Amino acid sequence: ATLPKSQWPEEAKESILADFDNPGHDEELSSTTVSTVGDRRQEIVFIGPGMGESTQRDKILEELNTCLLTDDEWKVYQSKKHDEQSLRAAFVNPIQSRMITY
Repeated sequence: ATLPKSQWPEEAKESILADFDNPGHDEELSSTTVSTVGDRRQEIVFIGPGMGESTQRDKILEELNTCLLTDDEWKVYQSKKHDEQSLRAAFVNPIQSRMITY
């Protein structure tokens, strides 16, 4: 779900492109012909008492940064992304999850 470049606010285009792995990425092309992923920026907002304090922000940032892939992990991902079993074996999820439906 990507907003076409033609709909980007002019004043934000440079900032948006800074988050792309390749500024020349074109969402219109098939993913099988393009080796880049484009913009995958996510934004999270934390609201609550003390959230404006730098120590609280630093703690949150530190925890979130542990979720990011290292350069070596990214290379592993790139080499295995088309083989789901190999990908799951390389990146074991320590969090057990279950789906609840009503």
